[in-house]
Amino acid sequence: MSFFYLVDIFGGLNELNLALQGYDKTIINFIDVLSAFQAKLQLWERKMTKGKTGMFPARTCGSMIMSNRRLSINNLQSLRSDFAGYFPNITRDDLAFVRNPNLIADADLASMFNGDDNTQEEFIALTNDSTTKDVFKEKNLSTYW
Repeated sequence: MSFFYLVDIFGGLNELNLALQGYDKTIINFIDVLSAFQAKLQLWERKMTKGKTGMFPARTCGSMIMSNRRLSINNLQSLRSDFAGYFPNITRDDLAFVRNPNLIADADLASMFNGDDNTQEEFIALTNDSTTKDVFKEKNLSTYW
């Protein structure tokens, strides 16, 4: 496998790492960043299959990457698979109540909290409290929660 290919891949992982750090990050930010990175891996894999290497900054080393194309494609597939195993399959829809708790209908709470009656009742109280609705409008997401 090309040294330059690995430099590019580790550069992408470093960017991912930096995007996951910092103050005021929420699970929603993490899901967005991880989803984007996994989609990039799929894109890179498709492009590599077609013989395109322009997605890697070390473009001058494209011929080196192409000489080990099958190995690079396998590596991208493995990396994608590993990410799927490390991070649970939480979607943006699963966390809609975090992004805006006021949009969740009381009837949807049973499925959201797996029949946990106490949590459902607390969430109903939260979403029906006009003071919390006002605070939600005024504050950013992490401050609100």
